[in-house]
Amino acid sequence: MEFFQIPLQDHQDSEPKFILFRPLLGIAFIGNQQMAEFARECLAENHLGGNKHGKDEISTFLETIGFLELDPPPPNTPNNGLFSPTHAVLLLTNRCQMRCIYCYASGGELPFEELSLATAKKAIDIVYDNALAQDQPTFSLSFHGGGEPIMAWDLIKACTAYAREKDLPVRTSLTSNGVWTDEQCKWIIKNIHGISLSMDGHPAVQNHNRPLANGAPSSPILEKTIHQLDLNQKDYGIRMTAIPPWSDLPKSVDYLLKNTHCKGIQVEPAFNTKRGEHKLPNKKEAQQFIDAFMQAYTIASQYGRNFRYSAARVTNPVRTFCTAPYNTLIVNPQDEVVACYEMTHPDHELAHLMRYGTIDSTGLKIDIEKRQALIDLLDHNHEKCRGCFCYWSCAGDCFARTIKKTVTYTYIKDYARCEINQILTKELLLRKIAEGDGVAHLYRQAKKV
Repeated sequence: MEFFQIPLQDHQDSEPKFILFRPLLGIAFIGNQQMAEFARECLAENHLGGNKHGKDEISTFLETIGFLELDPPPPNTPNNGLFSPTHAVLLLTNRCQMRCIYCYASGGELPFEELSLATAKKAIDIVYDNALAQDQPTFSLSFHGGGEPIMAWDLIKACTAYAREKDLPVRTSLTSNGVWTDEQCKWIIKNIHGISLSMDGHPAVQNHNRPLANGAPSSPILEKTIHQLDLNQKDYGIRMTAIPPWSDLPKSVDYLLKNTHCKGIQVEPAFNTKRGEHKLPNKKEAQQFIDAFMQAYTIASQYGRNFRYSAARVTNPVRTFCTAPYNTLIVNPQDEVVACYEMTHPDHELAHLMRYGTIDSTGLKIDIEKRQALIDLLDHNHEKCRGCFCYWSCAGDCFARTIKKTVTYTYIKDYARCEINQILTKELLLRKIAEGDGVAHLYRQAKKV
């Protein structure tokens, strides 16, 4: 039974306290060293089928809140490593109307590329056939890319129309910068189920981080787009990228939640100083993001809306950080099947690792050994985190941030990024404990104590 004793910051004049955490059960509360030792002892006795403590007050409390229950089965690797995807992600184009100052893909700067309609149709055929064979009620189609998907406008419409000809319903989604014409906005509202808008905050931040290609501000266009989405009661989420100054993050979250009806915000920090790269944080940058995130989290809670960061999840245990490498058919404009949404160009440092197949109008070819080698590497890297209380939440973090190209490929244990994930997870556990009147039940309804 997995049990973690997570230290809280000690004050010299107070007794040390800990978060006592059962990650697979999703139960946490605060206790002192004596309580931690008692809980550990009770868990060991329960595992062996004994109970020398009988029904004293503390053991009764632990039993009542469910803390002494056996761990449920851990989550499985998606589809147990088999490759039969029912979700296609089409990386449509590298063109873009924006020049975001941190863009990992240098969107809009490279020679023009666009996915062919023939390849897109074949990808749709494959995921539809898999869904049919697996007796799934639907299949999924997402539009993404190293550029702005809407720049391949005719292709989006043709793919959506083709998918709708199938005998199963298709669920469509779009990740976009929101720079749409009135005609495009009307079509998206009518035809796309899930929308993720890339927007960084209040106008000054948005215009600085995400200018149009000609240098003009983008916030007026985004405000118009969001007004139409809200007017039509269309569900959408906002995906923020946060960069220094970190004090802008809480202000931007407040602005977005006050002025939009978005169902939630996901924020990811960027520490790179130029387009076309990623950079890992130093300790100071990590702490600044942590402080800003928690301020923004408090603001979002006051609005009653979801605010999250991908590597600090406490709502359910996960085996993998991302399902993309496991059971998603991701296709880029080079007719390659890749393991990551960021694999949009062959110059990517991890391109050889991320590419494990090809697809065109004639069909799909998967290098099974290469794909399995990637999955084995991800599993191996995750196991290095086994002693961490974030094992079932961070799940090894994003492999595009934690694997470095060497003679082979090496897992980079970046302590500043780990610190972000661990401290934020701990802070979120504390919030959930407070919300649960002293006991957090993260994955199910709280028991009455």
